[in-house]
Amino acid sequence: MHPFRENSISSGEGCLDARHFGAFVNSYKRDASDLTGRHGVANGDMVATEGARHRPIVIGKGPAMAGDDQTWKILHSRSLIRDRHIDVRMDACETPSGLRVDPYYVLTYPDWVVVVAITPDRQMVLVRQYRHGAGKVLLEAPAGSIEPSDEDPEAAARRELLEETGYRCEQMEWLSSLYPNPSMQTNKVHAFLARDVIRVGDQQLDPEEDGMTVELLPIETVLAGLGTGLIGQSMHVAAILQAMTVLPVVKPAPSQPATLRAGET
Repeated sequence: MHPFRENSISSGEGCLDARHFGAFVNSYKRDASDLTGRHGVANGDMVATEGARHRPIVIGKGPAMAGDDQTWKILHSRSLIRDRHIDVRMDACETPSGLRVDPYYVLTYPDWVVVVAITPDRQMVLVRQYRHGAGKVLLEAPAGSIEPSDEDPEAAARRELLEETGYRCEQMEWLSSLYPNPSMQTNKVHAFLARDVIRVGDQQLDPEEDGMTVELLPIETVLAGLGTGLIGQSMHVAAILQAMTVLPVVKPAPSQPATLRAGET
């Protein structure tokens, strides 16, 4: 039987099973370490070396591979919309090769945080809320914007977790700080893992969060549903997968997982 199918955490074909998930993560880490520590790729070429099966195939001979500055020159810029949530600006740019890009729209947002929150019994704390841009109600991880009053991204993550879910943790680990959309947005999303979270109070929701509910699902059930859109926010999917690289190996999912809403027993 295919090793990715036996005792799979999903009923779909080709899914990682619980027993092989940890081995997959460790292999990925070793390959990534090997890639960053060795050089086998030149401009426009791929050098076949031992352990190179995950090395990139580079097409083209642009100067970026040599470390040359590829920053666009901003000829002029003006703000179109600005408030406390967003700044939309329109730039006229020139590329290093002299090509003009005009207009180019840039969105300046505050940095965001997302929290992968795990209870002592390995339930993931999630929120379900209406997302007006998508016009749908989506299941997501607790998340939000960093406020000027937040001391740092971790403080913002702790605040958002408490406000949206009523849960708190003693230990919170930074996972990553990545650009959600570097082509148009200036901000980063900072992902954190919160272990052994406990419920200490009620939600404290903003008006745009009206109707948000808290749901608890087994980690294995969440992983099994990622490929089918259980979590509708791509940045949150990335954070969950990152958290799996530091959490203990998952166990097989129950055959009929049940959703437990906050406050239920």
